[in-house]
Amino acid sequence: MSPSAERSLGYDVTEGRGIRRSIAVEFDTWQHPDHEDPAGDHVAIRSNGIRSNTFDSSPARDMAVPEVSFADAQPHVVRVVYDGHQFSVFLDQFDTPLVTTEFDMASELRLCDDAEWIGFTSSTGGAAQTHEILDWSFQTNP
Repeated sequence: MSPSAERSLGYDVTEGRGIRRSIAVEFDTWQHPDHEDPAGDHVAIRSNGIRSNTFDSSPARDMAVPEVSFADAQPHVVRVVYDGHQFSVFLDQFDTPLVTTEFDMASELRLCDDAEWIGFTSSTGGAAQTHEILDWSFQTNP
């Protein structure tokens, strides 16, 4: 298995090939002990600022192990909230975020012309797993 096949969750092992100026919400079921991943499922918020998000250099801003298994064949509800100062991810309940971090998107990502994109990416490396987005919406506050 090539390193790019193993680690291509929107970020890459080679600087310049990942998604630049991005913040990633990672739902990970695979432990990479050499990157301080906990055993089993975990959720992380990662960003490498203006540089490409790379597997080796995008630090986890916050990481947590959920109380549920992603492999339980049940749908899970995720809510991502960014209020201009804080980035939070809620999983299956909306009272308390599972992970949260202070993040000034405009300055840390140095966005050009206030351009922003929303997207999804998924990876299993050499393993097999189903990733499905059953419904999603996006809302901005003026």
